[in-house]
Amino acid sequence: MAYIRVSTTGQDHAYQRREIELAARARGETIATWYADVASGRSLERAELRKMRAALRTGAVSVVWVWRVDRLTRSGIADTLALVREIRDAGAALRSVADGYAVDGGPVGELVLAVLAFGAQLEREKIAEVQRDYAFLLSAYDV
Repeated sequence: MAYIRVSTTGQDHAYQRREIELAARARGETIATWYADVASGRSLERAELRKMRAALRTGAVSVVWVWRVDRLTRSGIADTLALVREIRDAGAALRSVADGYAVDGGPVGELVLAVLAFGAQLEREKIAEVQRDYAFLLSAYDV
């Protein structure tokens, strides 16, 4: 299975899907089930993510592919580590096209994963700040 996410309807999942398919094929794997959200990563409350987590709880999933770990969540270290732990506890491996070293497990991988999660949260907060500034400028100039 694979999980892909974009934040807005103006974005497209296609590049994530293509990269995941290529990486999976290189490992001799195929992806039968795709979960795709169009939603912010600031919360774990997303329809397709909920469906993916429910599928994990059945124990029938062996691998979860993502393009980058921040596609799972940008809500911080605790949520990222908890979601990765949930995937692993379900008996599935997490594979990331861009962040492979961070999801391999082990102490160094956990540290790198935490740093990536922190960076994703900072990026989300910066995006929100830019959007607020842009909205302010538009209103200030009556655009």
